Amino acid sequence: MLREKSILILTAHFGEGHIQTAEALAQTFVKKGYTRVNICDLYGEAYPAMHSLAKNLLIKGFSRFGSPFYKAFYYGTDKLNYIHS
Repeated sequence: MLREKSILILTAHFGEGHIQTAEALAQTFVKKGYTRVNICDLYGEAYPAMHSLAKNLLIKGFSRFGSPFYKAFYYGTDKLNYIHS
């Protein structure tokens, strides 16, 4: 007997882009006939305290005072020198 396949979409609820993408994927799988489609916020499940802190920092990063720090981090990460082994 064949078992129905399950789809598990792992995401992090940081920003609307992650949420919308996960929901769009889930809807696409359902339209294709999959009935067991689940979305899981893996980071929030594994590290609830850190998730809450990180989410609050992200929200504050879009405030007037947090914006310069967010931009420095976001645009500064591509300037880091990575060590390749």
